[in-house]
Amino acid sequence: MSRVTHEAMGSPDSYVLLYDRERETIGLRPARLAVEKNAYKAIDRGPYGGKRINSYKLCREFGIVIDETVRFHHCAIDNSGVLILDLRDTVSSKKSRRHMGRPRY
Repeated sequence: MSRVTHEAMGSPDSYVLLYDRERETIGLRPARLAVEKNAYKAIDRGPYGGKRINSYKLCREFGIVIDETVRFHHCAIDNSGVLILDLRDTVSSKKSRRHMGRPRY
């Protein structure tokens, strides 16, 4: 999650992950780690303020299979402050292969 998105969500220390099987969407609701049960900690990622939320348990519980790292093409924060991620509208986040075939030193 980018720093901008995390700040728009209120910069919480954790999130509760929600899943809607019918719509194939994941929701992230801001939470407080020490207060709410089932809250996942927002882990620092990179020098620019991005965050990572480990969602392996959610994926395993609901049988969600994602074979690679993806970006959610269109995501939005709804009226109740939940970030909605549509699993049917993703793009691969693989890095460019500009230097393919050239040795790295």
